[in-house]
Amino acid sequence: MTIEKKLLGTSPSGGAANVAEVFSTFLYKGTGGALTVNNGIDLAGEGGLTWIKSRSNAYDNVLINSESGITKSLFSNDTGAEDTNAPYITSYNSNGFTLAGGGWYGTNETNFTYASWTFRKKEKFFTCLTYTGNGVAGREIPHGLAGPVGMLVVKCTSNAQSWPVWQKSIPTCVTYLNTTSGSACGTGNGVFGNAAYTNINPTDSVFTVGADNEVNGSSRTYVAYLFADNSSELADNQMIKCGSYNTSGSGTGSVDLGWQPQLIMMRRSDGGSGMFMYDTMRGLEVAGRTSARLYANNNSVEYAGTANINITATGFNDAGNVANNANVVYMAIRAPMMKEPEAATNVFAVAAADSTIPQHNSSFPVDMAMKRNVSVSDGVSIGARVLGDKRMITATTAAETTNANNTWDFMDGWSKQASANSAVYSWMWKRAKGFFDVVAYTGTGANHTVSHNLGAVPEMMWIKNRLRTRSWMVYHKDTGASKYLKLEVNAAVITAGTTVFQQLTPTDTNFYVGSTGNTNRYGDGMIAYLFGSLDGISKCGSYTGTGNNINVDCGFSAGARLILIKRTDSGHNWYLYDSVRGIVAGGDPYLRLDDDEAQDNYNDGVDPLSSGFTVPSGSILNVSSGNYIFYAIA
Repeated sequence: MTIEKKLLGTSPSGGAANVAEVFSTFLYKGTGGALTVNNGIDLAGEGGLTWIKSRSNAYDNVLINSESGITKSLFSNDTGAEDTNAPYITSYNSNGFTLAGGGWYGTNETNFTYASWTFRKKEKFFTCLTYTGNGVAGREIPHGLAGPVGMLVVKCTSNAQSWPVWQKSIPTCVTYLNTTSGSACGTGNGVFGNAAYTNINPTDSVFTVGADNEVNGSSRTYVAYLFADNSSELADNQMIKCGSYNTSGSGTGSVDLGWQPQLIMMRRSDGGSGMFMYDTMRGLEVAGRTSARLYANNNSVEYAGTANINITATGFNDAGNVANNANVVYMAIRAPMMKEPEAATNVFAVAAADSTIPQHNSSFPVDMAMKRNVSVSDGVSIGARVLGDKRMITATTAAETTNANNTWDFMDGWSKQASANSAVYSWMWKRAKGFFDVVAYTGTGANHTVSHNLGAVPEMMWIKNRLRTRSWMVYHKDTGASKYLKLEVNAAVITAGTTVFQQLTPTDTNFYVGSTGNTNRYGDGMIAYLFGSLDGISKCGSYTGTGNNINVDCGFSAGARLILIKRTDSGHNWYLYDSVRGIVAGGDPYLRLDDDEAQDNYNDGVDPLSSGFTVPSGSILNVSSGNYIFYAIA
């Protein structure tokens, strides 16, 4: 967070809350005993909705909310009245919720895997409320959302009824959450309207119900869930959008949200369709990859086959997910990139292999990781959440290959390989504002502006054509956009024409690629890793060798945990150090990203320094008059 915003006491997103404070996708494995889910959402103080679905077994979608009370539950895939037989959740907490023991299949059976989505009550994001029907058509019900309604879901809690849904893109239609049936459209539906059977849209303060038992039967009780639409808000303040798109004759479609989503709920509105649920934690991946799908309207296990919804830096694409020539409505929630991290340990970790799953442990969900066995000849592999089980090697130009162990659906690490080997290390990054971002894009073969979500100017970028034998192209702020480096070789910096980065410096929203096949071959999938300098967290910089001790001040308080250094004015390796293997006053274990040689333990390349690191005299990284770039993390 900037100093100005700290002094003013405002959030990084202006007047809006940070997405991570109001929404969470949290994955967990059932234990059969009491289980606390710490997802960072204040449900005890603010209230909201918890939605849980078993991924591994066919059990109901369980919905619990603060207004009905946590001892009551509903199931979105059936019409039943509120269930009060089992307390699935025993408490709402200031940072999540606690699940009951007893092995409830829908929420906490031993070794079942689950997804939970938590929506906190917040103006212009989400709210829920309860009311008692009076049978009077045209009744206005205050809702407190204090902004445009994007989607409204109502359920009768006292009786068996369907789940009617109003969505802003089809205001004269009613769809149903619990079925695959098409929408009921036109006047006369009697659900969200008046006695004349005129449909009435929600306002910023009220929604209107007819006299139908689905929404307002006399003496019946109801719960309503309201999801906002932030389309009218400033771009930096947007957290949620609802809308629609039309698919082509081949079933394809595209949505530009202006930001990358972390959750998408969607269904066809003009024909039969499931209510599909995608999120980045379970696997919402890029073009050419599959995305894991659950259904709000049935109890099916997670489907990970050809689910053709793919995220982009600014929205998502439909590659044949629903149907040809269809209208599709959606609700999307922004990826949690609105807030700068408060500590480097929240977004970066180094860990050796563990015998449990995940194999490499962190304190956060991992978005990108490098991995290698440091004791043998073994190149550094690199993968990302958006690429699923694909990986590449930093020391080669080879295209991506498949590694089935590259799995990312963990809250605290990555890789499903259960093999303890103290020589196998992983370096793990989490996407965060100003610190790090991952962008997958499709090449155009011509000058191309690529959007990103770093929220700051990238100071180093690694870009690779995923599908072909091509070089890793590296931009660094201190070599500039008219030059580039290659990650897989020890060459000096290379002068670039306009075909690489267009000789244009990145901005806080875009970076630029030219026509070279390395960064922008027509139709090919590309991946870009973007690194930023963030006060007290990370630093991209440079220095000139003197042959004497050089203290490199990165603005840290407890030294650097990761250091990457490359000489740019002559052939030199990419040297990687970290504090887990040892950054000490003496010999430091180091690896080289551009070769597959085993770790060297004897060179005194860097020394510890509280504000950053020291390059000692005699270091291979301190040749007099040599020019060096570096990247460091506190």
